[in-house]
Amino acid sequence: MRRWGNDLKKRWAAATGGRRRPIVLLGFAAIALAIAGTFLVRQVDILRLRRDAAVLRRQYAEEGVRTEELRTRLAKTSDPAVLEEEARRRLGLVKPGEEKIFFLEEGNP
Repeated sequence: MRRWGNDLKKRWAAATGGRRRPIVLLGFAAIALAIAGTFLVRQVDILRLRRDAAVLRRQYAEEGVRTEELRTRLAKTSDPAVLEEEARRRLGLVKPGEEKIFFLEEGNP
């Protein structure tokens, strides 16, 4: 068994012409570069995702403020006194028994 391994080593040395060490080093360098490249790409992706998450957190906070403003407005519009005031102002409605008076300028029919 040992002889077969030695023969293989001799054949490899003969085929590479003694360039075995540079080829192995080149292989390790290629593997190291591939690992470093993958690591770098992942780090860039992580930084991009962190930036996107920060933007989304800021937008979420802004929408929370807007939601509170809308809830406040909704609470005001649910108040009967506010509804009555808006109906009188926008639609010109009056309560039963009240009279509505219109003022006309001179020259307007």
